[in-house]
Amino acid sequence: MNTAVSGSDRVTLSALADRLVYGNPDTFDPEDARELARLLPVPKRRHFLSGRLPGLIVRGSFPSMSGSGFAAGVGNVSLRGEDISFDFDSRGRRLIRAGQWKIYRYPSAIGIEQVMADDCDDARATLLEFRRGEPTRMLLLVQAELSIGPIGIGFGRFTPWKVPA
Repeated sequence: MNTAVSGSDRVTLSALADRLVYGNPDTFDPEDARELARLLPVPKRRHFLSGRLPGLIVRGSFPSMSGSGFAAGVGNVSLRGEDISFDFDSRGRRLIRAGQWKIYRYPSAIGIEQVMADDCDDARATLLEFRRGEPTRMLLLVQAELSIGPIGIGFGRFTPWKVPA
């Protein structure tokens, strides 16, 4: 998908996302959803696996090296470096930033996420589903975490949220 979006289109995308997410708590305006879809064309597949693999986001960190010893005139000292962190998002260039939103397009859905949200917070991402070009429902991402010793694995699932008005 071409992510070269004009400044005025970004403002429109941001306003549409605001209305869809923050509008009525149980319904959304289907015209807003259609306009959002019109501004975000369906991405072209680059190879046969495109669109078949899920969006994958991986974030993590490792503790850094530390040291301790004895310094003359000071006594015991210890030094600790900053943690080493990594970040991977398989959606890559399909993402468009518009205001407080990250918006991305799938063949039959549009994802809307808050940019500055903590990944472990609920209700920070939604999926707007389409069938034959018409919006059918919005789903809300609900997060869960599985801890195995020092390793924490977060995952989410989309649950029904809003229907067209």
